[in-house]
Amino acid sequence: AERIEVWANEENTLDAWLRAMGVELNYNYGGTNHLAEDNQYSGEVICLPETECIEIRFQGSHPEAPAAYEKLMQYIHENSLYVTGFSREITLIDYGFTNDTEKFVTEIRIPIAEQPADIDNN
Repeated sequence: AERIEVWANEENTLDAWLRAMGVELNYNYGGTNHLAEDNQYSGEVICLPETECIEIRFQGSHPEAPAAYEKLMQYIHENSLYVTGFSREITLIDYGFTNDTEKFVTEIRIPIAEQPADIDNN
């Protein structure tokens, strides 16, 4: 299961969004942050470069993602954009918070750029 490590500093935009969804945050969990214990992930860590993305958040998890991808790709096509990299699919609320799958929330981000004028998007 994927876990997101969110620190209790900076703008707290994810924190505010989770609170609005009714998720109570425990800032002392693991002694460092509220969603994941420090140094529990043993796999490779990859830092992705900052890039412009379109995003969608939806109720559900990875099995419900295809419908969200269709909406994102329709938006990309209708707005003369093009995909510049691989998507990022992150569960924000999953079994780490609740066993109620009706409360699961997933976010998908797709890196994009404006379509050059000399390329037809059809």
